[in-house]
Amino acid sequence: MEHSEKSRFQYETAVCEEISCNLCGADSLYVLARKISSGMNVQTCMCKNCGLIFINPRMTRTEYDRYYKTYYHEERLRTKGKTSPKYADPAGRGFENAYQFGRALAEDFRKWICKGVILDVGSSYGGLLAGVKDTIRGVSVVGIEPSSADAAYANSQGIETYNTLFENFRNDKINSLSTVFCVQTFNHLLDPRGFLVWSHDHLAMGGTIILAVKNFRQQCRRAGAIYSSVQIDHPYMFTPETLTLMIQSVGFEIVYMDVDEHKKVSVLKRQKERGMSMHHMRFVVRKTRPEVLRRDMKKLKGDVLFFRAQFFLPYLKLYHVIVYGGWKRYMQKIGLSMLIR
Repeated sequence: MEHSEKSRFQYETAVCEEISCNLCGADSLYVLARKISSGMNVQTCMCKNCGLIFINPRMTRTEYDRYYKTYYHEERLRTKGKTSPKYADPAGRGFENAYQFGRALAEDFRKWICKGVILDVGSSYGGLLAGVKDTIRGVSVVGIEPSSADAAYANSQGIETYNTLFENFRNDKINSLSTVFCVQTFNHLLDPRGFLVWSHDHLAMGGTIILAVKNFRQQCRRAGAIYSSVQIDHPYMFTPETLTLMIQSVGFEIVYMDVDEHKKVSVLKRQKERGMSMHHMRFVVRKTRPEVLRRDMKKLKGDVLFFRAQFFLPYLKLYHVIVYGGWKRYMQKIGLSMLIR
């Protein structure tokens, strides 16, 4: 994808760092792509041990903090080819869309939303929290949002919001949470497993996390290429398999899972009409005793052969290239698309 408007955000000058796999700690990686949807020369890797996909090297925490506070909305519009001011998403409209989404989530997941303090990580304009609060009585809400403009608008709407990266968040007042929302934010975190550990420490026993996360495999299928599905603000990319492993590695119990990947268009359309997201995975996970459920990522070898055969290793890179890469479009052009369905 070409972008005619030059970006004010200069990735080439950003300070970057090499990282290990956030799920299992391994350093042995496959390279899946060397550029991303915006055209930047960014490398996407996949862990050979567990299959987690992530940007490496990536910008440092300080650089990401600056990116969100200064360039985030502008860069997202540029990536979509919508640089004209008429495409800007007004705060009011963004709040209302999130409000409807919050009400839909609250209705669908009511039995798993515990009364008490609810935290939304990546709370944007605060609409989701407002929707949840108006749907479920007896809860108080607070958000964490790295975008300065979004956090300011949320606070103006009466939704208490801290303007910071989650990784920089420090507040001793939040000790016992009832529910944590991480909706369309998990990909943005610089330490997603660390977020799960933090949540496990701060949730009351029986407390829940409600996750809505983009399915990278489905993104690749829709885009037709790996690099077209990678965003600079998504340092980690998940599939149902890797997200399940990460949740289990911390000791949460998965009580609900819903994946849009193979749903009919009519079903997805009804979801959208209700305000729900599409092309996502939705998990509800509950805090329980970690010694019962925690999965040791260093002991994957006992079942890794089945895991690899399903999706990841030893042929995931080839699978991505053939099914989601340029070969798919080429074979469709020459009438051989039936071979890659």
